[in-house]
Amino acid sequence: MKKELRNVIYTFGLVALIATGSAQLNHNQVKNLQHVETVRQLALAKQETELNTILEKRAEKIRLEAEIVKQKEEEKVLQAAEETARLAAEEEAAALAKAQTVAEQNAIKEAAAARSAAAQKANAAAAQKAAADKAKLEADLLASKQAAKQAAQKAADLAAANSAKTKTRQSRAS
Repeated sequence: MKKELRNVIYTFGLVALIATGSAQLNHNQVKNLQHVETVRQLALAKQETELNTILEKRAEKIRLEAEIVKQKEEEKVLQAAEETARLAAEEEAAALAKAQTVAEQNAIKEAAAARSAAAQKANAAAAQKAAADKAKLEADLLASKQAAKQAAQKAADLAAANSAKTKTRQSRAS
């Protein structure tokens, strides 16, 4: 800052001396002023170079920070996309599990209905067989009763015939 102020003062002094056109300046003073002006211009050039270097470094730093922010944003977007994909996969798995559960429940219901129908058919067949067996037993019992009646009838007929023969013999014998 002091150098800049000094350079400004030198510049204004130089301008004032040149403007007045003072004839008192001698050759050495002109050389000194030229040297001062050259030094001032070199200092300004050096300051400008340093300032440009600083500005370039700041610009590079800002660019890098912007790139880092951009990468972080991209990472956030990727993470959000991954999270969305994960949630979608979980929902799909849940839907598949639910569908599988529903399908299993339907299969279980169908199997139970089939078992029930088979049991009903088996019960009906068993009832028919029992009815047939009962009818056969009743028929056998009736046949047995009829056979017994016929046998009893034959026995009674034979007994009556024997009794008649015996009476006939007894009556002949007497």
